[in-house]
Amino acid sequence: MKLRTTFTLTIAAAAIFAGAASAQVKLRPTPNVDWPFGDYRTCLGYTGVNEFSKQYVADDQERMAEAGQPADKQYLVTNWSVVILNEQIIAAHEYTVEQCKLRKAGDEYNSECPLGNMSRTSAMELVSADNAEFWNQPSSQHSTLKKEQKVRLNNLGPSLAEACGP
Repeated sequence: MKLRTTFTLTIAAAAIFAGAASAQVKLRPTPNVDWPFGDYRTCLGYTGVNEFSKQYVADDQERMAEAGQPADKQYLVTNWSVVILNEQIIAAHEYTVEQCKLRKAGDEYNSECPLGNMSRTSAMELVSADNAEFWNQPSSQHSTLKKEQKVRLNNLGPSLAEACGP
């Protein structure tokens, strides 16, 4: 019984640390604006982003295997793939600013969720995930990039508030 409890606690701790280490960028604080695509949470918030990112897990695990990462590390794929996803999230927010400007000008604008407007391939190229070295190195090697991505996204807050605000 003690072994089972220890195993369960170990798995729970690993899940918590994996989630914390993934560092998916999120706009904080989320400006109170009129989003052209509707509800922020279901598009660019955790709900929408997590649903969007599920489609890439198997491909990213395959990339990790090809780069030589052992199978016991592959369940942590999010720690690597979130760097790619963050570029797509930032691009989606930048696109949203442009769509809000079009809407304010009375021009035609896109009201679809912009997540995915930047292709996965383009995002991979931006962070050098198109080479095996990206997938082979420890995920901690990406911490500086993740911090920079967070700053870049948060710097978009004022632009979003101005373009999409009342």
